[in-house]
Amino acid sequence: MDSLIELLILLIFASTLLLIIFERVHKTLAAMMGAGFALLIAIIPGKDGTPLIPDVEHLLELLEVDLLLVIIGITLMVGVARTTGLFEYIAIVVLKKSGDNQYKLLFALCVLTVIFSALLDAYMAILLIGSITIVGCEALNINPKPFILAEAIFANLGGTMTRIASPPNLILGGHFDIGFVEFFILTAPYVFITGIVTYIFWAFLFRKDFSKKISRIKYAEILLIDERTVVSNQKDFAVAVIVLILTILSFAIVSFLPFRVELGYIAIAGGFIMLGLIGENVEKSLEKVEWTLVFFMIGLLTIVGVAEKVGILEILAAPIEFFCEIDLLGGIIALQWINAVASALLDNIPVASVMTSVLDTLLEDYPALKFNPLLVSVVIGTNLGGNITQIGSASTVQSVSILNRLDNPKFRVTFLEFLKYGGITAVLQLLIGSFYIIGLWVFSI
Repeated sequence: MDSLIELLILLIFASTLLLIIFERVHKTLAAMMGAGFALLIAIIPGKDGTPLIPDVEHLLELLEVDLLLVIIGITLMVGVARTTGLFEYIAIVVLKKSGDNQYKLLFALCVLTVIFSALLDAYMAILLIGSITIVGCEALNINPKPFILAEAIFANLGGTMTRIASPPNLILGGHFDIGFVEFFILTAPYVFITGIVTYIFWAFLFRKDFSKKISRIKYAEILLIDERTVVSNQKDFAVAVIVLILTILSFAIVSFLPFRVELGYIAIAGGFIMLGLIGENVEKSLEKVEWTLVFFMIGLLTIVGVAEKVGILEILAAPIEFFCEIDLLGGIIALQWINAVASALLDNIPVASVMTSVLDTLLEDYPALKFNPLLVSVVIGTNLGGNITQIGSASTVQSVSILNRLDNPKFRVTFLEFLKYGGITAVLQLLIGSFYIIGLWVFSI
């Protein structure tokens, strides 16, 4: 391919990443602009007379259509189900069952966050549980900061557990065609172990807040709340529960079928069925789809795909190959930490997109590399790197935004304050991840 075309693609790729990093414009707009310019260059014939992207069919090969359908289907289902009061109902029940002990309340909210983020979406988990947490903490007259920050940490942890839990998982799982159950088996033990350790560490970190007794009078007022009042329509509530459960079960069942069924097929079917059975206003229901994320992914996957065609991403694999040349296992562990730092500074979605091509290069150059530890290394790094800084993931951004909107200034969180709590916790989680990767390496076939 013509060196001028390669140079132009490199400049567009680098410029787009810089715009995303420094947020001079909206990241979705940056990705779409970069993709637009890259496509204009990609249709120019090279020295051999063939353009990088000769037609629409080749363009579609760059896009993970299954990934886009999962995002549309899941966000549509969650958006429509939310109108029934389903998630508020669950949160109120958990709040009431946790008792008048802050440690029990922390445990209950963290477990609920992991479940929601694993089965729905980490950002959506914070959005749903965070709002209920603020209301509950105000009613109980306790500090919401350690609870909201813990939910952000546990949302990213839960986001490592299933293939649909986060965009990085969708990107990696779709690229390497990993089933829902297979992905869960690989990551769930790590999430369970790390979740327990993280809870103990967080309880110790904020022991002065959590050791304070909750007023029995205040808790009695919480018990008076009837969770059924948040249910707008009993029939729609039941439909939402059934469709969500069947969709999630379908994600698991297709892993055992003798023929291939894409997760995007199931997600979009579930979303359309939910919309048809519950969505009274189609326009408002469709607004609940995360279209900005969808178009961000379209733009990003396009520019990453074009960059891969001219060999730019092979340059990014060089530092990781350096560690692999010294020791393969050491290289995999280093990959986890490199991804974590990159995800803390960048958005973890572009990091995961670039990593798919880097992993392809590593697997081709080092046949002795074991795939499962390699995959888990990237999944842990890209997801939990988001815990290091408040800009590292959508869930941490949302949690800080919730706290900073409160009237009381002592509940607000600065960048350095989040770095102190989130950074220490992330290092602990990544250390556990390193040992977990070693275990996978030793016991992998």
